[in-house]
Amino acid sequence: MWDVRERQENGQLILVGALSLAIVLVGIALVLNASIYAENLATRANQQESGQIVTLEREATQGAGVAMEHIHHDVDSHASYGNLENDFEDAIDSWSDWTVRDSAREGQYVDVRVVDTDPYTRGTRITQDDGGTFEPEESDAVVSVDLTTGLLSSINVEYWSVTPGATQVRDFSMDIDPDQLRGDDTLLGIEASVIETFQAGLELETGGDGDELVGIGDLSFDDPPFTVVYDVGDTGEVDHSFAIYRSDADPDDVNITYYRYDGSGTTRTCTVQDVDSTFTVDVSNGRVEGDDGACRDVFAFQSEISGSYQLFFVQGDQVAGNYELVVDESTTSFENGYDSLNILELDLFGLLSDDPVFGDIYQPHPDPSAHTSPYGPDSPYIEPAIYSADVSLDYQSDSMSYESNVTVAPNEP
Repeated sequence: MWDVRERQENGQLILVGALSLAIVLVGIALVLNASIYAENLATRANQQESGQIVTLEREATQGAGVAMEHIHHDVDSHASYGNLENDFEDAIDSWSDWTVRDSAREGQYVDVRVVDTDPYTRGTRITQDDGGTFEPEESDAVVSVDLTTGLLSSINVEYWSVTPGATQVRDFSMDIDPDQLRGDDTLLGIEASVIETFQAGLELETGGDGDELVGIGDLSFDDPPFTVVYDVGDTGEVDHSFAIYRSDADPDDVNITYYRYDGSGTTRTCTVQDVDSTFTVDVSNGRVEGDDGACRDVFAFQSEISGSYQLFFVQGDQVAGNYELVVDESTTSFENGYDSLNILELDLFGLLSDDPVFGDIYQPHPDPSAHTSPYGPDSPYIEPAIYSADVSLDYQSDSMSYESNVTVAPNEP
């Protein structure tokens, strides 16, 4: 009997112990699950907060860019760099104050400010707004050369330096009047491949007399198209170009052809169909009004340019409208760059003519505080601009602290 009772009691003890252990294990599991759940919530909250920070940083950059573009076109902002910078800081402070009030409702602190030390890269805005041809102020600033090397061919082109040397460029756009794309009577029937051959022959030769376009081989047609030439690093060699001209297939269409000068001879051509009014070529952003994205690849080369470059307009008399761009040189440096150019030419009598100076190419804006558009006969002209600005973002909450600096340079390729 005692053996049976002892066994029963031992069994009961084992059962009670097992139940107790099970309860303990369940408790541990509940605690672990609660901990994991809390950690997941915290992780999820941190991920959401990180996403908010990314959004805030993007909004701060975009908002500062919009503010910068606004003050560049504001009536009272052009008198000096000091005016531009003060107006920009006022705009950032106003936006930051609104953000602080809005974020406080969420238990967060967000502050956006212009950094204290050397925040600005002062630049120069180049503008033509009189609807004229894309030529400099004076014809003396235009270099005219015969590019052909063949005895029976002749292509005379004229070009000028939009920038005096290598600079960074942003916000480059053109509003082009299709009725002023000259040469429709001569280019009609000229295939894109002929234009590509023309572009392929555009080369720069740097010598004692300055940068000159040279050589194109045996090719002959009148009125070559308006072409923008890029000399990356101001090395005296053409690296990229794109031409804008009427389509050979339909005079109502406009072609844009890109050519690469790295030995590959890569070309890309897009067509803007049925152009019957002024259209915008947003070079920096790779967009053309009415192209439905077809011209994006034509301007993709800009993402490959890591340094500064010199810009030339070739055959500026073959196009008309307005254009603007911002370079990363102050107006003083920009002007001095032209005055130090060495582009001596032979005149009709075989005598050396004078080098063009800044005043032959651009007009300074004589009354920046009274900016109007179009300004008048003195176009193209230059005026002070902010090329870029460094802005700080400070984000604070109970769970996260984040600080960063961003560079604002709207419409930089």
